[in-house]
Amino acid sequence: MPYQHILLIEDDEADQRIFATVLQSIGPDLICTVSDDAMQALYQLISLEITADLIFLDARLPGMTGLEFLQELRKQESLKETPVVVMAGLPDANDMLRTKELGALDYVVKPGKFSELRKILASFLVEQP
Repeated sequence: MPYQHILLIEDDEADQRIFATVLQSIGPDLICTVSDDAMQALYQLISLEITADLIFLDARLPGMTGLEFLQELRKQESLKETPVVVMAGLPDANDMLRTKELGALDYVVKPGKFSELRKILASFLVEQP
């Protein structure tokens, strides 16, 4: 797999559990760090307390929003190339456009089914032939 260390920034505990379960079904060797606070996650990335090959980022977070996190991440020389997938509960054309402007890998709407989430995550995590 091209990515080994995954960072999920998500404030909903149920979404965190589902995401972790789906990740384990895709790649049992994947290492997933979960944070419910974008500001804290940014600090931990900058200070090298945590590492991430790929970040899944909730667009709507309390405090520092997902888009604010992405903007600040891109200012960090050592982190500006880190791939980020922004996830949202509902589609938002403005957020979609802004995430692309900030260099996000993709913007996806969180699906309601386990199988759909697995398909989305696998598209980023499994090497394509």
